[in-house]
Amino acid sequence: MTEQGRLSQALRAQEQRLEQTQLELAWAREELQRVWHEYNITQMELKRRNAELGHTQQELAVLQEDLQVVQGMLSTTESTVRSLHACVNTGTA
Repeated sequence: MTEQGRLSQALRAQEQRLEQTQLELAWAREELQRVWHEYNITQMELKRRNAELGHTQQELAVLQEDLQVVQGMLSTTESTVRSLHACVNTGTA
């Protein structure tokens, strides 16, 4: 094989490696775009869920306040019932 033939063969091999590398690079770019897109979707979903969590926490705070009011009313009612029972039991009602 002549020097020119060897150089030509080496050039073809390098061109094939370059083509393969370019294909791999194109695949990697596509994969990166796909992952980036998924990341953006995940970030949006996270923001949505955080907003939902904040709303749920506000609702919970309101419910806890309502529960405290109801517990206070129950305590007052129980006290009144005890007083009435005491009055009935002593005959002073």
